Amino acid sequence: MQGLTNVGKKETPYERAEERVAQLLQQINLKYEAATRGLTGSSAGSAKHSFITARLEQIGVYHEQLASLVGEVQATQLVIELAEQKQEDSTLC
Repeated sequence: MQGLTNVGKKETPYERAEERVAQLLQQINLKYEAATRGLTGSSAGSAKHSFITARLEQIGVYHEQLASLVGEVQATQLVIELAEQKQEDSTLC
């Protein structure tokens, strides 16, 4: 969705791809956070496992979409960096 400041301005394919990469990284971030919360939640064994598995599978789908935009190596690197940052953030608390 274009903001009011972009009215009448055409978005280039590069800008659209850049925006889509940012959206995918945000979605991966949210799924990673949800999976992490699932580890510490009060759900019982198999329910917890199913919840986390579903989130990780969705991260895989987003990774594939990201790879189609930036390449497999770059997509994997971005996802790893995001996961490492989340790990660092959680150990600071």
